[in-house]
Amino acid sequence: MPVTIADTLLTWQTGLFALGIYFLTVLMRRTVEAARPSLRDSKVWRDVLLPSLPVLLGLLVAAALPMYPYPEAINAQATRLFYGLTVGGGSGWLYKVIKALVVKQWGVDISTDDKPPVDKE
Repeated sequence: MPVTIADTLLTWQTGLFALGIYFLTVLMRRTVEAARPSLRDSKVWRDVLLPSLPVLLGLLVAAALPMYPYPEAINAQATRLFYGLTVGGGSGWLYKVIKALVVKQWGVDISTDDKPPVDKE
């Protein structure tokens, strides 16, 4: 049976990879913003660099960790790098989706920034 995109991307390896990219992104964001608090108000930081960070980290992690247990179809360097780009970008998108669902369903803000919670009343 041929391997489909869903077979490749809907695996524990992809979930773990995306979660790792998410945590690396949060770590880098907090470190950079602690060192340079003025960046929080920068449009370039918020609108260009932060959304690009998971994609770039996915690429770097895929390049740096060839021994990671990638899904079976990810068996060459080029596919591994594309996998890193795709899962990195997907992790940023998935975070936004999950955040919106959690806020809508339970009214809990799971943001990674340090803003005080918004009172819904």
